[in-house]
Amino acid sequence: MTASVTSLRTDTGRTAIDRVDESTNHDSATVTVILHWDGSDHVGEAAGPPSATLRPLLVARATLKALSSAGTREFEAIEASTTETAEVLVAVVAVDDPLLTNPLIGTAVMPDDNSQLGFARATLDAINRRIDLSR
Repeated sequence: MTASVTSLRTDTGRTAIDRVDESTNHDSATVTVILHWDGSDHVGEAAGPPSATLRPLLVARATLKALSSAGTREFEAIEASTTETAEVLVAVVAVDDPLLTNPLIGTAVMPDDNSQLGFARATLDAINRRIDLSR
């Protein structure tokens, strides 16, 4: 299975999610996230068991690895799940920042057609204002 998202926001100074690719087989799942920022693509990849319940965490980890390739400090995704509020499905990602005591929490409304995008957005939301990409 492969899912892709086309460019969302490439003409601003903000980091944009260009694509989320997912491939699975009976032994493993691999998620690749491509972020676009400042005219460059930054790629992160995470692999793990093919379990559908672990896939959101792989998306979060791949998103953080893509940010790391852009020169940010290291963060670690520790949990990714969904919740419902006001009849809307929401992606929730918890990220460990070694400089803080409590985890950073990010949320994003889950798109109807692409859950990977929701988890990538929630990951970026978690570390919003904790990184400096304004070289």
